[in-house]
Amino acid sequence: MYIKTPVDRKDFPIRCPILDCSEHIPDSNIERICEKDIYQKYLRFQLDNFVELNPHMFRYCPSPDCQYVFKWSPKSSSCKHSCPSCAKTYCLRCKVPWHEGWTCKEFSPIKKASANDQMFYKLAKESSFQQCSRCKFWVQKKAGCNHITCKCGYEFCYMWRKAQRM
Repeated sequence: MYIKTPVDRKDFPIRCPILDCSEHIPDSNIERICEKDIYQKYLRFQLDNFVELNPHMFRYCPSPDCQYVFKWSPKSSSCKHSCPSCAKTYCLRCKVPWHEGWTCKEFSPIKKASANDQMFYKLAKESSFQQCSRCKFWVQKKAGCNHITCKCGYEFCYMWRKAQRM
């Protein structure tokens, strides 16, 4: 019971029960004394604590039921994570399933959209629709030059989405 109580409370490290002793009880002793399920719980909490104290180095897979821990660097050029444990692919910046073909900035409003809106965004991306930077109306160029005059009157280059001077 002396070990089970701090394990249940996630109170670590577990110290020696002798009054004036402040030594930690070694993991090997905890394993030898405890039932297997309590020791497994102890190890899980130890890992959780370690990951929580080192978020600049380690992360859990964002999948809700996955317990996979991986080494992570905020300076990494890629935010795509393919988990070898659950086989799901996530964006570590957005913490959502991987958004192939979209930057995090482009994807940000989409992840809050309804299922129908998400289907439209996918179609818009695949069909190279552009959005007017003034009124946000979607346009698709079928033919002709790249100069677009939006329904709001704003003029921009379809290819570069930048305002044009006329």
